[in-house]
Amino acid sequence: MKKMYVKNFQTIMEEKWWQSLLLGLLFIALGILLIAWPGLTSTLFVMIIGLVALIFGVYRMFQALFYKEEKATQPKSMLITEAIVGMAIGLFSFFFPGVLEVAIVIIIAVWMLYYGFFDFWAGFTITKGKVTNAFKWILVLNGLLSIVVGIFLLVNPLAGLLAMLWIIAAYAIAFGALNVVLAFLHPNRK
Repeated sequence: MKKMYVKNFQTIMEEKWWQSLLLGLLFIALGILLIAWPGLTSTLFVMIIGLVALIFGVYRMFQALFYKEEKATQPKSMLITEAIVGMAIGLFSFFFPGVLEVAIVIIIAVWMLYYGFFDFWAGFTITKGKVTNAFKWILVLNGLLSIVVGIFLLVNPLAGLLAMLWIIAAYAIAFGALNVVLAFLHPNRK
């Protein structure tokens, strides 16, 4: 029988608590950066998103290189795909930033919907007693936030990056803060 890879209690337990902390701090920094420079051009914004995608891609490549199936939360092919796509988006954003302005809004929206759905789902499928209620509901809230903002961005992709800047910045800070809280409530935190 083929093994299914979805975010659930088992995959959450296999994650390291500090991964949520690192992700949260990265998103908070991104949100603060976007708010601190309100005159930020859309080209620079695309490059910042590209840098984040490139870093994420390189991180996934390292995970694929040091892959251990018994500790894996997803198949190696998925890690390699995420690595290649992340690095490609990152490099493409530096060489062709103007082309990516609308595409990056759609990519961000799809990413928010994807991860939002699985966080939302995982929050409701965790068995009672395995984690605190606060952890479950913050996970659900994190997913719901991602879904709502993702839908908003998909409905308005042509509004332009600068118009979406404040929404994306607020989302990044809220998403980051929720991930930091999840890191400290994570059942594997020692």
